[in-house]
Amino acid sequence: MCNFRWFGLFIFFLVAGVLLAYGQDADQGKSLGDVARDSRAQSRESRAQESAGQNQLATQLYRLLTTAKQESAQQRWDDAARDLHTVIEQSNPCTDTNWEWSKAHTQLASNEYSQGHRDRALAIIEEKTNKWAQCSGQATADEVTIVQERAVFERIVNDDKNAEVDFLKVIAIREKTGAGAKSYPADLLLLTDVYERQELYRDIIALLTPRMSGAATSEHDSYGTWARLWQALGEAHQKLGQYEQAEKAYNTAMGLTAPERSLLADMASLYHAMGKEAEAQKVEASLNAMPSSTPQIRPYPPPPPRK
Repeated sequence: MCNFRWFGLFIFFLVAGVLLAYGQDADQGKSLGDVARDSRAQSRESRAQESAGQNQLATQLYRLLTTAKQESAQQRWDDAARDLHTVIEQSNPCTDTNWEWSKAHTQLASNEYSQGHRDRALAIIEEKTNKWAQCSGQATADEVTIVQERAVFERIVNDDKNAEVDFLKVIAIREKTGAGAKSYPADLLLLTDVYERQELYRDIIALLTPRMSGAATSEHDSYGTWARLWQALGEAHQKLGQYEQAEKAYNTAMGLTAPERSLLADMASLYHAMGKEAEAQKVEASLNAMPSSTPQIRPYPPPPPRK
């Protein structure tokens, strides 16, 4: 009888222990679930705060850039430099503030150039290019990238002579090595723009004519750049009164892109010059039927007037 009572007590405590353990596990599971939910909520809140912080920073940087641009226009070089360096220090080429970072470097270099410090300006551009490369894991940028960025900057500040030299150097390197083949037509277009604003139409023809063969099926034309180049070639021929060559170039451009306002306007102008009024009216009808918001085929605005 005694053994039976001891056995009963043993069973009681055993069951109680199991129930207690189960309850603790259940409480623990509930606690873990709460922790998980709290963690997710905190994560969402953290991301929201981070996004708001980035937007606030971008706004501050943009205001500084705007102020620096005004100071530069007033030739308050020291004030502009201070604000631009602040933008550079607070932004990062490898994050969401890379646009502000790049813009500050370009403005800083432009200011140095405007003060006659060309070497300093180019040093800033090279430093910027190398830091861009470091975002991709490279120690420094390759030669063709450095020269290209320099040429783009020279184009921005209307240093057409040096821009021409550097763009030709970039094009030669790409043609010899194939480096950066996707950028090749864009380099041609930028150099074409440098020639165009100087009205060097024969130089445009000499640059583009030997390089346009096979362009219609180029695998590196995802942005329609070859169409823009054909249009530029047509414009150069038209300016020189070479109407048949211009018509051929325009038609080739039309075959590479959807109808664009500037291209249709060029074709209408050409047909009027050739005395083909019926063709001109047909093109003008297509042009007038297009919405005014239709993008232009030429991606670059006209340069500012020279002083």
